[in-house]
Amino acid sequence: MKSSVRWPGFTFMVLVILAVAELMACLTTRYVAQKRGIYFYLPHITESYESYQKRLNPLLGWLSPDSATKRNDFYDSSGSRRTPAFPDPRSTPACVSLYGDSFTEAVGVDHEHAWGNILAKLLNCRVANYGVAGYGTDQAFLRYQANREDRAQVVILGFFAENIQRNVNQLRNFLGPSPQFQTKPRFVLDPQGRLTLEPIPLFSKEEYALAPQEPKRFFLHDFFVPGGPSGSHFSSFPYLWRFLGASRPFFKKVVYGIHPYMEMYRSGHPSRALELTVAIMEAFSNTARQRGQEPLVLVIPNIAMYSDT
Repeated sequence: MKSSVRWPGFTFMVLVILAVAELMACLTTRYVAQKRGIYFYLPHITESYESYQKRLNPLLGWLSPDSATKRNDFYDSSGSRRTPAFPDPRSTPACVSLYGDSFTEAVGVDHEHAWGNILAKLLNCRVANYGVAGYGTDQAFLRYQANREDRAQVVILGFFAENIQRNVNQLRNFLGPSPQFQTKPRFVLDPQGRLTLEPIPLFSKEEYALAPQEPKRFFLHDFFVPGGPSGSHFSSFPYLWRFLGASRPFFKKVVYGIHPYMEMYRSGHPSRALELTVAIMEAFSNTARQRGQEPLVLVIPNIAMYSDT
């Protein structure tokens, strides 16, 4: 009799513990998905299909082709960020041009204090800044490749440490939450180690509505697609199971301060991110030399990574 009485109580206690664990996992995964997005993916894209189509750059993802005319307070006629030291690109050709992400663009400071403008003063010649916030090394290279008007003697590819993960990504929303549908191209390596471009997928209006909910159908080459090899998961029921599935990279960051992208610098990582990034840099350098320009790769370290260690 005593044994039969204990079992219902024990079962109830287990169910309560599981319910509490499920609730905690739900709150944790949703919080992380809304704040970071890289471990747990919660689709909350509110951008309309029409807005996406209007904003999309078919080659690069973002920075629409008419940005220079729409934001002439920020961009000059060449498409570069304005350089107050040498404001007219038509009368003063650039001696140096910059490509990269927000650290190259110098987001957060005005034109006068952007490092491209400071470099222009030091060199006493115009520095064209084609950096774009959020770009991967792939997008920066593609922008350079498409910019045939760039005649600068020296071309610099800025590389921020975190960019390595962007190079194996097709939907930026997997790396950070956004109301916009942030698609991008990416390169893949063939068995011989050669670069092949995987362009941005084309979406019908119906596919656009489905893609955030069923990303595996549309982003076949994204290392961070939920349920894929990165360990990222949807923030959805069963939350505890999703949480446990993504626990390894999550706890490495929270407990040990190891950023997920740091492992990608290991040769032989499943993403092949290191090999791919090196190949993109080599392609940038080779293209520059073919155009008679001198290429430089500027590595920008993540100071937070060093302060955590």
